[in-house]
Amino acid sequence: MVGKVNGEYFDIYLTDIKLHTTKPNNNESFSRKVEKSMKNGKPQRVHKKIQNIEENNLKLSIDLPEEAKGKTIRVFIPDDGLPIKLGKDAEEKIKSMEEKGLLKNL
Repeated sequence: MVGKVNGEYFDIYLTDIKLHTTKPNNNESFSRKVEKSMKNGKPQRVHKKIQNIEENNLKLSIDLPEEAKGKTIRVFIPDDGLPIKLGKDAEEKIKSMEEKGLLKNL
């Protein structure tokens, strides 16, 4: 994720989503991560709890940095779609569950 002020817009560029089974250790706010991204021009990893999943929709909320206040928020994703991947911890949990016979036909 990268955040940029672009005139009357505040642009958020999403690069990917990783799903995890463990609670993240780094609990910095979305706005703090955006500020870091704006300062150093590098993408930042943001950890957010999914609030709701309905059909094909993931819902979450974010706190915006001061730079975004009063601006139109635009969210961009890659042209070929937003990759959703399992985090390493989720892969290890699934492997462990398969080895214990807890998962069938996945």
